[in-house]
This record gives sequence, structure tokens and C-alpha cells, in this order.
Amino acid sequence: MSDLIAKSGASATAYTSSIRRQKETCEILFSNTFIPIIIDERLRQIDNGPQYTGMNWGDIGERDYLAFIDKTFSQGESFRDFAQRAREFLDEKLKEHKEHTIITVGWRLSPAIFAHVCCGVSLERAITDNANIRGPFTYG
Repeated sequence: MSDLIAKSGASATAYTSSIRRQKETCEILFSNTFIPIIIDERLRQIDNGPQYTGMNWGDIGERDYLAFIDKTFSQGESFRDFAQRAREFLDEKLKEHKEHTIITVGWRLSPAIFAHVCCGVSLERAITDNANIRGPFTYG
């Protein structure tokens, strides 16, 4: 990927959160490249509170998961809060980097959130169709 970016002449930065698996993936992909890696906590996965932490889609179920579009997970955040956090990150980076490629190393719901924020897909549809959503996404 870094060779492709270098050949295009574009500048790029890789962003990730401090979550171990996200950070390790980013380091595997970019540590031996010219692409800097920057930690930004707004890219952390959704905070679904202690009750749901560690559970997966199958454990929670689609109907129950969708109940948290606007309702916050107990001691966590809602999907709308999560999407707003991603939007704030992208808004800031858009102002900083007009002609710049931003690479994010994310989590299972990254495609859903970016489809919502970048492409206007409803949160409900983005979350239920997450497995079928593919980037790259353009913002701004």
C-alpha cells in the first residue's frame, strides 16, 4: 500500500487508536514505510459499556444492537455518538490535509460508521449491512 501511495505522489498519514490490536496492525502495515503513524483516541471502537464488552453481533442480536442507535449502552455511548466522534475526526483532518490520503486502521464496525459518515447511509442500514460494506471512503 505504501508503494502505491509513493508512486501516486500523494502524501499520507496512518491513524489508529491505542487499542492494542489496532495499533499492532497499523505498525505491521506502516512501521517500515515513509507513512507516519498517529494515535487518535477518536478512532477507538464504540464504547458499549461493561455489560456488552467482549460480546459479538451473535451474542447481542440485530434487534438489540439496533436499539443503541440513539440510546447509549449502559456506561458507554450510542452509535450516533460513535459516528459523531468519527465525523469530528474527519472534519478536523479534512481541514489539516486538503490533498492528503488518510488511512485508518479500525475495528469491526469501521465500514458501517464510515459508510454512514462519508456516504450518507443510515446508521440502521450501515450496521445491519456492515459485513457487505467495502471502502475506500471519500470524505469532504
